Amino acid sequence: MLKLKTRYIFFLLGLSGLVLGCSTSKNTVVSRAYNNLTSHYNIYFNAKESVKSGLGQVDQAVKNDYTHILPLYKASEKEAANAARSTMDVAIMKCSKLITQHSITKKPRRRSNRSERYKEFASKTEFNKWVDDAYLLMGRAYFYKHDYYRAIENFSYVIRNFSKEPIRYDAYLWLARAYNENGQYSNARDIFDLLQGDPNFPKKLLKEFELVQTDYFMKQAQYRQAIPHLKSAVNNRFPRKKKLRYNYILAQLYAETDQQSDAVAYYRKVLKMRPPYEMAFNARINRAEEYTGAGSADDLKKQLRRMLRDEKNEEFRDRIYFAMGKVAMKEGMKAEAIDDYRKSAAYSKNNNAQRAETCLTLARIYFQDENYVQSQSYYDSTLVVIDNTYPGYDEISSRAASLGRLVTNLNTISREDSLQRLAQMTTADRNALIDVWISKINKEEAQKREEERNQQLTQNYYRYNQRRNTIQGSNDGSWYFYNPTTVGIGKEEFRRIWGKRKLEDNWRRVNKTQLSAGDTDQLAEETQSDSAQVTEQRVSDPRQRDYYLQDVPLTDSLMAASNDRLMLAYYNAARIYRSEFNDYQRSAEMLEELDRKFPGGSLELISWFDLYQIYKTQKETADAAKYEQLIVAKYPNSKYAKFLKDPNYFVTLEAQRDSMNRMYSKAFSLYQDRDFKGAAQKAHQLLAMHPDTGLVAKTRFLEVVSKGTQQARKVFADSLKAYIAANPHAETLPLANKIYGRLQDSTLADYQKMLAEGYIHQNIQNPEVVQEENQKNDEFGGKFSYKEDVFHYFVIVFPRQAKVDVNRLIFDIANYDIDYYTQQDFDIEKVNLNARSQMVVVRSLPDKEEGLIYFRSIIRKRNVFETLKGVEYVNFIASSPNYRTLLADHDYHEYLKFFMKNYSRYISSDFPQNELPNPEELLAKARKQEEPEEKGQFVMVKPTVDPNSYHRTADEAHQFVLIPENTKQNLQPLQELFAAFDSTNYADLNLAVVKGSVSGKPALLVTGLTGEAVAKDYFGAVVKTRELFAPLNGGNYRNFYISDTNMKLLEKKKNIDGYMDFFSRAYLGKIPQPKEPESKPQTTAPETQTQPATPVAKPAPSYNGPYHTNLGDDNRFILVFPAEGVDLAKLQSGFEKFNTDNFGSGKIKVEAEPLDTSRMMLVISGLGGKESSMVYFRKVIASRPLFTPLEDKEYRNFVISAANEKILKQKKNLTPYLEFFGQFYLKN
Repeated sequence: MLKLKTRYIFFLLGLSGLVLGCSTSKNTVVSRAYNNLTSHYNIYFNAKESVKSGLGQVDQAVKNDYTHILPLYKASEKEAANAARSTMDVAIMKCSKLITQHSITKKPRRRSNRSERYKEFASKTEFNKWVDDAYLLMGRAYFYKHDYYRAIENFSYVIRNFSKEPIRYDAYLWLARAYNENGQYSNARDIFDLLQGDPNFPKKLLKEFELVQTDYFMKQAQYRQAIPHLKSAVNNRFPRKKKLRYNYILAQLYAETDQQSDAVAYYRKVLKMRPPYEMAFNARINRAEEYTGAGSADDLKKQLRRMLRDEKNEEFRDRIYFAMGKVAMKEGMKAEAIDDYRKSAAYSKNNNAQRAETCLTLARIYFQDENYVQSQSYYDSTLVVIDNTYPGYDEISSRAASLGRLVTNLNTISREDSLQRLAQMTTADRNALIDVWISKINKEEAQKREEERNQQLTQNYYRYNQRRNTIQGSNDGSWYFYNPTTVGIGKEEFRRIWGKRKLEDNWRRVNKTQLSAGDTDQLAEETQSDSAQVTEQRVSDPRQRDYYLQDVPLTDSLMAASNDRLMLAYYNAARIYRSEFNDYQRSAEMLEELDRKFPGGSLELISWFDLYQIYKTQKETADAAKYEQLIVAKYPNSKYAKFLKDPNYFVTLEAQRDSMNRMYSKAFSLYQDRDFKGAAQKAHQLLAMHPDTGLVAKTRFLEVVSKGTQQARKVFADSLKAYIAANPHAETLPLANKIYGRLQDSTLADYQKMLAEGYIHQNIQNPEVVQEENQKNDEFGGKFSYKEDVFHYFVIVFPRQAKVDVNRLIFDIANYDIDYYTQQDFDIEKVNLNARSQMVVVRSLPDKEEGLIYFRSIIRKRNVFETLKGVEYVNFIASSPNYRTLLADHDYHEYLKFFMKNYSRYISSDFPQNELPNPEELLAKARKQEEPEEKGQFVMVKPTVDPNSYHRTADEAHQFVLIPENTKQNLQPLQELFAAFDSTNYADLNLAVVKGSVSGKPALLVTGLTGEAVAKDYFGAVVKTRELFAPLNGGNYRNFYISDTNMKLLEKKKNIDGYMDFFSRAYLGKIPQPKEPESKPQTTAPETQTQPATPVAKPAPSYNGPYHTNLGDDNRFILVFPAEGVDLAKLQSGFEKFNTDNFGSGKIKVEAEPLDTSRMMLVISGLGGKESSMVYFRKVIASRPLFTPLEDKEYRNFVISAANEKILKQKKNLTPYLEFFGQFYLKN
């Protein structure tokens, strides 16, 4: 027994020694062998299989569009990323696991006899031979997810850190592919040049090298350059499916570059390789389309007609007719080609790609034929089925818009001409003509009813004979579907009624996006509601006379309005013909017709000038001279006549306008510099130059308020009153009224007060000088953006030479995000800023407000930055434009100055110790005043401003306040120091330093701060200048800045502590801590405690809403998501598998049910109490693949008790419950 125990002990000791020897902290033969073996067969193999599975899903999900040149790689298609996302995430996770758990970076034990081979081995930075493969595979996974930025990072890492390993060549090729996909073609070109000059480049990668270069040229539409590379590649061995694809693409490239004979040869080669039916069909069609027009096309046409008759090609008839149209066009038979194209468009019901190509071809043919109405119709049909990724989309949409405007004007001309002809007829003739139209409609309807009746009789007779024959031929008693005759008849009957339909849900509906019954009812109600608001009832029955008479201009006023519409339509159509289509002939015809129909009309002058320009451009000298004489004779004082007399007239006019803008800018600048006399003089000079109307009002206002500084109050008020009367629509009118009102009620006794409040500076919008002002006031010269409503990133910068475990830092930040940002998913990445600095970046925070909340909270979480202990680092947030600027500069120091001035003064670990509440609470508080209330699909915002609460007003005047704790403090020395400080640093603000009182306590007040931004800047400068506070001799004090409105409220409340809480929260971003109660001094020794102190229970948060605060033992996890566009079965099965793998409890159930008509709920019940349900909640939100079926849909997830779930289902409003969830689950 003793021997057995001894053996057992030795066995355990040996096993533990083996395990310890396999640790990555040691670099021995055993540890390397163990970690290599585990990495390869336990992790890397599974990751590679996951990538392989994802590529299989891409192949199945991405369908080939044979109407365009196929992309070289299916993974390039937009829909490929979604198809592969979940499997690629698994691969990334496994590769990360391999790197973090099995990477060996420790150097091996130093040998005494070191050979060259050993030295080379010892110089490595990584001793697990699968780590480089893991980085490469991870990069490929990111690549297939279309996350090219991270893919590029991984491939670049392999190249830098494994520069002597053969794998670097694979990384170079993948890096070039990523650059191709990302549009960074110059970087890809550099890689090609590098590899072409490398004699060690592996031969086995040559075919991949050729393919990557092919992709490079194809993505830039340089098809002729792509051909030799692809031709070289296809001569190598490939799997059959790839070989087929590359040959087919090569044929397409030859066709695109007008090398028809080579294209035909490769299409034949593809057909000999027995491709799938769809590829074979398109190869035959494309081969026919490559007919050059030389020789007879009869054989091609016969072949295409034979394909039309083949039942297998029924769904491809649109392609066949399109090919026939191309052949006819090459034969010069345009009418026959148009007919074939129209048939192709008619048959293109399910193939949007072919429909787009056909409609676009017809649109361009009609446009070339100057049949603009038909062209517009087909351009519109094209836009219905394409999006902005379609080749040439901008040109197509632009031309369609131009044609749309033209056709609208042409239709207006046709309509108004017809209505005016009716108006000019006698009543009897008009009624007789309308009666003929009505009679024709009645006759056509009767004929249609008769045809339908005869057709129904024929169908009934046909069906009767079919049924009788079927019954006679199937008396064997077998089941209906076992009889091929009856089944065949049934199929033919179905096709006759319904046509050829796909086997799918809602197969009866041609348009799957039609309204549901509920939608129809709602639309009907809305229509009735809208109709009720229309006072004029229009006749809609074309069998009534009033239907045709309701728009006829039978009165003089209606005829005048019709003429105005006609004139404008003629003129607009002429301008479009000339400026957008260069059709000078039609433009001239339109303008001539306008002049003929409406001589002396309001558009006569401008239409004559346009005719002059057209004829001059067309070198028709006589006609140009005719209109020049007409303009000069009839309109001698017009700008056009002056231009005809002096060709430099408009140049001179523009120069004069430029000069006036500069003079206005000078006058405004003088006003800002308090040189009111000079400003008034400049404004007077400018008015004498007769500037444009928009500038007159501003200049006159500037003159009035500048002179007002030297005038008595009544004279100034009278001048303003006259200005207001003379300029009722001026942009400056609201400001003039405000100043006038304050002068009238004597609240503006001092004009300097008005200047201090910034009325003129902040309220007049001067586009003439705004750019100059921005550059003058921005100390950074416009380098950084001040935009607040753009994405922001949280950035940590530290030295690259510091031994920072970056992966651990990223892991700690990710854990923080999971704990505090339950509704958001951030990307965390490491970026090399320059040779000295490395960054970790968290993206993306929605705007500046949420960015600052994230920043102020995370920097106080010491444990997140444990990895950076002892390292000098900085952290900040930057908007996306400023982040790009920072990357372009490869430096962050200048941005730090901008950050400290506009965001926060805390940039390192030197910050207050107190922690903020979690970010979601902060954001909820910040937005409480504008919290949206859900109303079904709509959002109603209820703005509330409590007059008894402090609030921020950015444009209001502010004061700086200093209140010493010692009420007997002599304020005179302080006043002198602050006055000297202000005159040195803020002379332009005319600040006043006065002694006063606040809430009954002596205080020093600095007035004249023109807004919150100025007050914040002043406050920051003061608190940094410690010598200002020397007279206090180290005594306690309070200082803050406050708006005038808040000061009135403070004087009313007499509660400085209350305002200080608001100031800390609203301006400094701090949450004040409750004060400790003052302890009374002990006079006797305290009694000895003999029993342990009872822990004080944490008080339950106060709540007075509809939900129960007793959470109970029956909690469930709920996921709310849109009812449409989500694969519910996949989502539900994913959660069921997750529950089985992680919890294995039969009590946990997954059920789906509707919340309302537009939202679904996935309910996971059986989670128990609050603690266990929150464990489940955090594990779920950390498992991102669970949410893959939601794609980019909006969703909400939370934990809720059974009792509260019933309330939620009744109220159907998530916002109040999410607040409850944050207060009672996330916070506690």
